[in-house]
Amino acid sequence: LLTFVALLAIVVAYLIRVGSSASVYSQTVDEPYHVGAAVALWEKKQHVLGVQHPPLPRWVAGAPMVAMGAALPRESPDLSAARKEDVAYEVGTAILTSQGSGHYFDLLTAGRWAMLLFPAVALVYAFLLGKFLLDARAGLAAALLLSLDTTLLGHGMWIGTDGAAAAGFLAAIYHGLRFVH
Repeated sequence: LLTFVALLAIVVAYLIRVGSSASVYSQTVDEPYHVGAAVALWEKKQHVLGVQHPPLPRWVAGAPMVAMGAALPRESPDLSAARKEDVAYEVGTAILTSQGSGHYFDLLTAGRWAMLLFPAVALVYAFLLGKFLLDARAGLAAALLLSLDTTLLGHGMWIGTDGAAAAGFLAAIYHGLRFVH
């Protein structure tokens, strides 16, 4: 029980530390691209923008944005088939700026908070890896050190695929080791 509480404290501290700044920063250079791809995925029910990236982060980031009313612009290009990256940037920028600056930050913040799911999963898998390889103390140390990693701190909340990739790699390593062990 003490180990679980310690891991929970590490994850919650990370989420508070990173999540509290989700509404502070304006968009990164590629967030409109991912916003456009996410909303298009939710509306079209197929992966038509940003198809070189996996869809799971798009489903996660897009869910709260679509729930808040984000929609494809009426003047959207034809999205009946996969399109180039420039279309995703154009669509995402139109979605973010369609209802003024307040809506812009609300959509970004909601999508960023949703994306915090992936770093939280990464922290849990770092713990599980450390525990599997050594013991629970090593797992807690691994989760704590990962929660302090500047890359995870800096990229964990962005609407993109970085946090999801980190969680996916740690999950694959953990389950791969468990499989071969």
